[in-house]
Amino acid sequence: MGVTRRMAILVLCGVLPLWIGSFFGGALLLFIFYNCLLTALWIYDWLTSAKPGDFHVRRIHENRLEIGQSSMIGLMITCDAAGKVFCWVRDTVPSDIGNHDEILPIICNASIPVQKNYTVLPQKRGNYIFEDVYLRYQGQLGLYRGQVRIPCREEIPVYPDLQPLKKYRLLARKENLLQQDARTHRVIGTGTDFVGLREYNMDDEVRHINWSATARYSKLITNQYDVEKSQNIIIAIDTGRMMLQRASGMTRLDHAVQSALVLAQVALDRGDRVGLVLFHHEVNFFVKPAAGKEQMEKILKAVYAVQPCYFESDLSSLVSYLGVYQRKRSLVCIFLQVDGIEKAKEIAALLQPLKDRHALLLITLLNSGLQQLIDAPVENLEGAYRKAAAVYGKTSQAHVSGMLNRMGISSILTIPRDLAPEVVNRYIILRKQMKL
Repeated sequence: MGVTRRMAILVLCGVLPLWIGSFFGGALLLFIFYNCLLTALWIYDWLTSAKPGDFHVRRIHENRLEIGQSSMIGLMITCDAAGKVFCWVRDTVPSDIGNHDEILPIICNASIPVQKNYTVLPQKRGNYIFEDVYLRYQGQLGLYRGQVRIPCREEIPVYPDLQPLKKYRLLARKENLLQQDARTHRVIGTGTDFVGLREYNMDDEVRHINWSATARYSKLITNQYDVEKSQNIIIAIDTGRMMLQRASGMTRLDHAVQSALVLAQVALDRGDRVGLVLFHHEVNFFVKPAAGKEQMEKILKAVYAVQPCYFESDLSSLVSYLGVYQRKRSLVCIFLQVDGIEKAKEIAALLQPLKDRHALLLITLLNSGLQQLIDAPVENLEGAYRKAAAVYGKTSQAHVSGMLNRMGISSILTIPRDLAPEVVNRYIILRKQMKL
């Protein structure tokens, strides 16, 4: 139980009867009468006000929030007490999801639900606990103030930013994936799945001419083929300490997860089976390759809460695991960080057994800060050293990518902004070149 500001002011005003009584007499009696009356009013306000058990709170939100996206959280409050009740409510929000200390004023009226909204901006993926809701209310006279803690503990998942995924879903429906990338690659090669017959064109291969159909129709008829479907795509994501580093406001693991989700969606839309492997010094999660909408949900639930750890990653554990549990030839897309020629040589040697059985695609994020240092004007000797170091670092990363490609391991080295388009385009190229 407590008092409001109005009650405190009225109590302080109790000195007035003493001051008035000093002129006319009976000051003490007047002071006692004033305070007894004020106490009686406070007790009446307490007895007629709402009780803690009259309040009910329900949190309203989407099933999942997204990192970097503002989301609305609603508090639905119902009071069983009669008449209007003035309240102030404050939710307990995890610090990583947004500092929300705002006290929301609200007026409850006779069991009619009232909703108050506030926004959060999640900064990290994972499961976040929203604790109890605190509610403060006052009586009809505005003299009594009560406070209640309403149990409302709830776990809300924060997923990766799904906007790129939604964009590529739309593009996939329009069959416009490659046109959206400014650096669209020229696709060569054909598939081997027979689709049907059509009239021969000058650009068609002579070996595809169907001579039986040609004799039947008295004109050149060719077989039409499409790229094979139901191929296996394994997405392997390194969750070791190298993925802790931040780039463009997010960790490298965040960028890898977002691009992996886009790749998985595009592959599933094209009829392929997609699997997932999470590893650091050992493989700690594996989703078997499968097709269909349900597989995308499995992958999404597997990666939304994964966080980078402080272990040094060990590619040999991934190679051994896939050697046992994934024998069918697949496209293995590995998201990891490769820094330096010596590290690249070590990785190439470790991946050799995997390369003999599968098609490999190694995906590494380029440090976008290097280009900023290169483009910055040189004003002093320290700036010159920084620029030279940035040029060396970028050149070394380019040499790493070239060396891996020469060793038969397809690789992507790009900045975070271009990661998803590069990965999707390379997947489509490898698929149409029948690398699988």
